[in-house]
This record gives sequence, C-alpha cells and structure tokens, in this order.
Amino acid sequence: MSKQKRQGTSWEQEIIARAQAEGLEAWPLARRGPSDPGDVVIRSSTGDCVVVEARDRQRMSVHPELAEAKGQTARADLPFIPWMTVIAWKRLGLKEGNVRRSQVGEPVVVLGFDDFLGML
Repeated sequence: MSKQKRQGTSWEQEIIARAQAEGLEAWPLARRGPSDPGDVVIRSSTGDCVVVEARDRQRMSVHPELAEAKGQTARADLPFIPWMTVIAWKRLGLKEGNVRRSQVGEPVVVLGFDDFLGML
C-alpha cells in the first residue's frame, strides 16, 4: 500500500472511530474507483445519512472538490438516500523542525451553504 493510500485509510478510520465514540453509526463505503460514491457514511441520531469524502492533504480547492464529491454521491447507487455530502479535511503541513508533514490545526468539515442552512 502506498504512503498516500495508507494516510487516507488511516484518516477514514479515524473519522469512523470519532463518530462511533459520539454514539453514531459509521461505516466505510466500498471503493469503486472513479465512480466512488464517497469514503464513509455517518448516520445521525435522527437516522439521516451523511456521505463523507475524506481528504488528508496539504492543499485543496474546496469548491471543485465539494462539487465533485456531491456529483459522485448523486450518481451512486446507494442503499439509502444521502442527506448531504461533506468533505472532512485533515490539513497537513511541515511544522518547524519536522521533516515529515503532520496535521496542521483541527480537521474541518466542508459543506455547501444550502446544506448548512438545512441543518439549522
């Protein structure tokens, strides 16, 4: 397994573990290559399913990434109706004195403004 693949899988597993620690149901989605519907599903306490696209990288253009993730989820044949699609981004960078990239700040979730308003 490549280093990038290992990092991505580790971040997906961390998302699942953190959701489950909060009492939520979470599971990985099957990989389907370019037609991948997302990485993880988290079911809310009300039963709504959120598809999470995990990103573990230094830089990211959030608008095209979110549009692509939403498009992939919309085209996927899933056994549930997704409430929304979000990106969970763990930003990486070089910290002073380190030769390896490591997490910079707290991971963030990127979602569309309409999805945000729908949550309120």
